[in-house]
Amino acid sequence: MAVSLSTISCLLASPPSLYLSTSLRPPKTAALSSKHSASALRLKHCHSPKPLRFSTTKSATISATIAVGDKLSESTLSYLDSTGDIQTVTISDLTKGKKAVLFAIPGTFTPSCS
Repeated sequence: MAVSLSTISCLLASPPSLYLSTSLRPPKTAALSSKHSASALRLKHCHSPKPLRFSTTKSATISATIAVGDKLSESTLSYLDSTGDIQTVTISDLTKGKKAVLFAIPGTFTPSCS
């Protein structure tokens, strides 16, 4: 790898170290001068205080399966009705004497979503 991860993290962590030595606008004359080149963009050298460390260990996987006929734990669900008021209902009231199909979407930034 041509650029180390510590250099990349330094550049991402400290945007003020990025600066332009000349204007990005073209010169007012028709001919381009050599002072407006790629060297106009300079980066300050930055040393990261600690090198980046990566973990190769995995955390324990949480698994919760539901099979046909299983009883669900008692929970209270909240929702907004058509008038915008908060209503609550329990799982047992919602599914009493009925067949129910459950589906779920993992929450953002949870281990199962990542």
